[in-house]
Amino acid sequence: MEVDKSLTISVVVSYTYPYIGSGIGNVAQKQAELLAQSGHQVFLLSSNFPKSSAEFVHKKVTHIKFPALFFLEKVHVPVPLTMLSPASIKAISRSDIVHIHDGLYLSSFLAAIVAKLFRKKVIVTVHINHLHYQNVLVNTLEYMAEFLIAKPVFMLSDKILVINHTLEKELKSYKVKIQTLSNGVDLKLFHPAKLSQKIILRKKYNIPLQKKIVLFVGRLVPKKGFNLLIEARSNQYEILFVGTGEVSEQIKKLPGLSFVGPKSQEELAEYYQLSDVFVLPSHGEGYPLSVKEALASGLPVITTFTHSSLISMYDTWVHNVEPTATAIKTRIIFVLNRKGSSTEEAVRQAFLKKFDWTLNVLDLTKIYNNVLAKL
Repeated sequence: MEVDKSLTISVVVSYTYPYIGSGIGNVAQKQAELLAQSGHQVFLLSSNFPKSSAEFVHKKVTHIKFPALFFLEKVHVPVPLTMLSPASIKAISRSDIVHIHDGLYLSSFLAAIVAKLFRKKVIVTVHINHLHYQNVLVNTLEYMAEFLIAKPVFMLSDKILVINHTLEKELKSYKVKIQTLSNGVDLKLFHPAKLSQKIILRKKYNIPLQKKIVLFVGRLVPKKGFNLLIEARSNQYEILFVGTGEVSEQIKKLPGLSFVGPKSQEELAEYYQLSDVFVLPSHGEGYPLSVKEALASGLPVITTFTHSSLISMYDTWVHNVEPTATAIKTRIIFVLNRKGSSTEEAVRQAFLKKFDWTLNVLDLTKIYNNVLAKL
């Protein structure tokens, strides 16, 4: 079949614009906007949170919102319980491709079913590794969701995209469908700042001028390990926490900590620029956008998880440490006191060039066309 260059695409994700704080939502939104700029018709289907119009156009993308319940957030599970709206179903019926982001959501399952009823091609991007929670109930819910929701979505899909090789190994039973496509980073928005600009930004956000700044970006939930970073506080630096989540007043009063809430992408870029080091002490990650955003902003990164494509930058820009407060604190002090080299900067730049969003969407379009060509 000869594939038309102009496609109609439905992208399905749990949360996205105007919601702030979802890395997966940011990926879906960025890809959708670049696809729309390339001349494709794009519908972006997501849960209606925060409450907005049921349908609107933003940056050439038609956003369609479906109703959802959010009570699982109380146990730190960002999974809305959803039903597809008539407008969502209509968008899927008009599409050439239905692109679903992650399979663990009820909306993913419903979208895959509807897509196949209309004989549409389904692509699933898997962003998140299997995670083990301390809460037995949450663990049980995750296993149930994997079996009852994610597995059928993968079986109905025509192509499964994974963002790293670890996920590829986890999903090896679907090997014939799998292709790796790493997420991108907006190099125009996220870039290093000169010292003069850093000072201006610190004044803008009332951040200490003389202190070193450690930055955390993510939801304030146990799996992100933010509690380890709280334990790693020191009078040698200030720690900024950017993201949603509940923190006790007692913790907020601890010296050396600032909780600034969720930020838009534009504000977030400025928080990276005014900081000195980025720390993400997660218990498990796929390949978080925040790491790439920090690297693009010129920040060294400290993590507690290992990723094969980051190992080459170990002890230069990316530092992997044991998930303990002592190890994190020791490495923060080490990184803040060391000087980088031009060779290290060249490594960072070469690394980032591979993840430009424009290249990502070009590869994604080729995948769409290859899937459609098999009709």
